[in-house]
Amino acid sequence: MPVGDWRVAPIPARSAKPGPQNAGGWIGLDELRTRAGRCFDRVAAGETVSVVRGGRLLAHIVAAGDADRTSRPVDTVGGIELDELRKRAGRYFDEVAAGQTIDVIRGGKLVARIVSVA
Repeated sequence: MPVGDWRVAPIPARSAKPGPQNAGGWIGLDELRTRAGRCFDRVAAGETVSVVRGGRLLAHIVAAGDADRTSRPVDTVGGIELDELRKRAGRYFDEVAAGQTIDVIRGGKLVARIVSVA
């Protein structure tokens, strides 16, 4: 690699070492768009998934019962559908990075919360 080139270190999609029950892995924002169903299946099973963009940690996706309820959801109706998250993931994660918490609904049920790491 020539001097002056800047590259982001790849972040694994799953943890390399097994950890506690709720320890999850990493997922890139683009991968989340294409594999959202699998990601939220993992969250429903009790894992916490960290979302990164450009090598920078953006947020954690946690099971609905595990999230801190002190932050107000972005959507006043009560959350966003998984398909909506897929379509506009960048916008929603920008709001999460600003300190918001987003509730994610799948099949009419609250399945997860996206919380800021800030």
